Amino acid sequence: DADALIVTVKTYDMDAALASVKHIDAVSVLSIQNGVLKNEQLAQTFGWEKVLGATAMFTAEVLPIGTVRFTGNQGFYLGELPEGTSARVQTLGDTLERAGIVVQVTPSIQALERSKYVAWVCAMATAVLTRLEGYKILQDPQMASITAAMLHEMTQIATARGLTLVDMALLPTKTLSERSVDDTVVALRHLGEQRAARMPHRKISALQDLEQGKRLEVEETLGYAVQQGAVLGIPTPTMDTCYKLIAGINHYLQ
Repeated sequence: DADALIVTVKTYDMDAALASVKHIDAVSVLSIQNGVLKNEQLAQTFGWEKVLGATAMFTAEVLPIGTVRFTGNQGFYLGELPEGTSARVQTLGDTLERAGIVVQVTPSIQALERSKYVAWVCAMATAVLTRLEGYKILQDPQMASITAAMLHEMTQIATARGLTLVDMALLPTKTLSERSVDDTVVALRHLGEQRAARMPHRKISALQDLEQGKRLEVEETLGYAVQQGAVLGIPTPTMDTCYKLIAGINHYLQ
């Protein structure tokens, strides 16, 4: 197998991390960070021809005693950008499989990345502002309405950029995006009831960071979505308000 370099950083440290490895003659590069800005940053350093699409559908929580509660294992998704597969993708997927990681090689990685981005931003914003587990946010009609409004704002951005969405185990993003906001609220509340039974302890990583007083990944995720909306002339009032509140909170974190 080929040599590999793994760099673990949060989105706000991406520029510094890339500056430290830009001298490497990489064959392929990828990132499983939250958001979609990561691919643009990788391409600026290494060139688009070397960037693979990737996203991980794993959820876990580090408990106070130091053990890890693993709450979700949908898989590690890989593909060529903007779509398709290749020998290098399959080789990497096979290598990760041998290491015990559940891998899905997909021809639609860009749609999966964007769909997870929509789901993550909606979940991150509401979790950070309420400090509640995900199922409680989805079950409550007021908080579900905030989630639905953000989902539809982000869908408008994706549509304006010619990007498609897909349904995932994490969230049926495509199906929800095609419904009215009111119908989306109903569906989210039903999803919250299901999660209350199956994953009541699940907390998104951003909320775990907040509870530990760590900086939040806001500018490169929610902030990036707000910026995209402004460039495209798409009103995003719900995301704008959430972004300003969370950016303010982030100002007082480490």
